[in-house]
Amino acid sequence: MVLLPFERHRMKTVRKRGIQQDSELTDSLTLSKLKEFEGVLEPTRARIRSGHVLLTPNAEAAYRSFLAYYIANSVGLEPFKVLEYAKEFAFSTGLAELPSIESKIATRLGIIGLVAVH
Repeated sequence: MVLLPFERHRMKTVRKRGIQQDSELTDSLTLSKLKEFEGVLEPTRARIRSGHVLLTPNAEAAYRSFLAYYIANSVGLEPFKVLEYAKEFAFSTGLAELPSIESKIATRLGIIGLVAVH
């Protein structure tokens, strides 16, 4: 399990379930270490930006899933903050622009007017 920085409040629950933090993995996920992988990731991001037939739709679906999951499951995290994190996530995958969301889903999530809809 990898928790994003804004999920730190869940650490107590994770520890209560007997899951211990992996120090080696934590160290490898620091910003300085992640920057080492930029060169490896960039060709894939470029393919996503160029509209690759498989990678781009999957990156768009990952953004939509991220958004829906965190809007529905983030206690105490305002939707605008989730939108900010989702945007950061989308661009980190290589997407050139944010994908639109189905209007009925955006309405159900309470983000109509905050995202592009179709």
